[in-house]
Amino acid sequence: MHRRLTELLRTFGPEELERLDLFLQSPYFNQSQVLLKLGTFYLEYAPTFDDAGFQDTTAFARIFPEHPFQKSRINKYHSLLYGLVREFLVHQSVAAGNEEAYRKRLIAYDQRELAPHFKKEMEQLVRQLDQSPLRNADHYFQRLQLARLNYAYQSRRDERDGDIGLQLLNDALDVHFVIEKLRQLNRMMARKRAVKVEYVYSLLEATQQYLADREVADNPAIRVYQSQLRLQLSPTDPALYRAFKREVLELAKFFTPTEQRELFTSLENMAKYCSSPADYPRELFSLYERQLKDGVLAPEGEIHHSLFRNIISVAIHLRHFGWAEHFLASNAEAIVPGEFREDVCLLAQAELDFYQSRPAAAIASLQRANPKDVYYKLTAKTLQARAYYQLRELTALDNFLNTFTKFIYDQQKRISPGKVKSYRNFINYLRRLTRLATQNARASDQFLNGQCITDYDVLEGLRELRVDVEQEGFFMGCNWLLAEINGLTTAKVADSGRK
Repeated sequence: MHRRLTELLRTFGPEELERLDLFLQSPYFNQSQVLLKLGTFYLEYAPTFDDAGFQDTTAFARIFPEHPFQKSRINKYHSLLYGLVREFLVHQSVAAGNEEAYRKRLIAYDQRELAPHFKKEMEQLVRQLDQSPLRNADHYFQRLQLARLNYAYQSRRDERDGDIGLQLLNDALDVHFVIEKLRQLNRMMARKRAVKVEYVYSLLEATQQYLADREVADNPAIRVYQSQLRLQLSPTDPALYRAFKREVLELAKFFTPTEQRELFTSLENMAKYCSSPADYPRELFSLYERQLKDGVLAPEGEIHHSLFRNIISVAIHLRHFGWAEHFLASNAEAIVPGEFREDVCLLAQAELDFYQSRPAAAIASLQRANPKDVYYKLTAKTLQARAYYQLRELTALDNFLNTFTKFIYDQQKRISPGKVKSYRNFINYLRRLTRLATQNARASDQFLNGQCITDYDVLEGLRELRVDVEQEGFFMGCNWLLAEINGLTTAKVADSGRK
């Protein structure tokens, strides 16, 4: 069967498949009974195409029941049907009344010299743009398209008198160019910050100078993207962050939900440069809450698995457990790609259980999960090790740390060197902590019973361990380790005395 055709049809929903069926039945679009029969055959198996009967031989027998199978013949009709389905997509977009459709109508009126039709259509389209609630890049691009068509119409009727639409076209072109240049510069700077690639920011100074000489208060797109650019150029300036945030919150209504999500994503990414470590999670959470309230966190009903993880993690960090549980229950089906859904939910539930002092429940969720992403696996294994420690299941913990160490060794080519070191530090310092806490019978008994350790030698070792962890710098689980070390001590080592 035709691979590209089946891939395309897998993206069709039920209503779209019904419209395709009507399209194939229409003699205006399809005059071939062979293609109609072949199309009907495809539609019987769409959109999954997972039935054993979906084969070239079966299709050929359906269409040519009195002829022996010919691979080349059926392949020919596969290709023709693929071309017809592609035409259907074009027809769909035109029927939806998009800008390409109105552009073609105006061109047709102009070529047929139907001036009243052209003018009435143009007036109607301008009025629709004026009444539209959007003032995004696409809005100003449509204005540019209308200005071009208006100029082309007037220039063909030029009587060497008047402006013939040139000033309108020039102004629309300037606005469109500036908006797209601002968007492009912002994309490049954000990309550079994420992956350390080098770009040449052509016309950056010229664009800034152009904007400095003009009033742009009535153009929401320029206001937002200009404010974003200022922050990109000085990412650690809290005042510029606040200014960009104000513009986004005030002007979001002029953008589509998808565009609003992009602007909030920029705020999320820039917040870490302008917030203190304590304020950063609170700022992120406020941005997530605002998007949920406005219905733009999942503009197309989908939340990428990494964003979903971030939202849950931030809520847990702030101890908004009830909020996180409600978010998990309400939005799990929105996680994309779908193959991540179950594991992301299990990992989120495990974190909720762990941080609410239910380590056994956390382990149960983690043992059911099998994350495909190597970094999710690392996060899950770190959490499971901490849960075993909290339960004082030291034999299980020791065995688990052995398998964790082997996993890092086996997967080190897929893990960044910094992450490899970070997780190895976690394993090594956790081993050292448990060995110190069970160094002798007295300390071990206190540790296993959840009591503070009073043995001088063990406390001295814990003090040294604390210093080593602090001097190591940040690594995965370091703050948790420091909290556990502090939780095992009763007083300063100097005051503990030998016993």
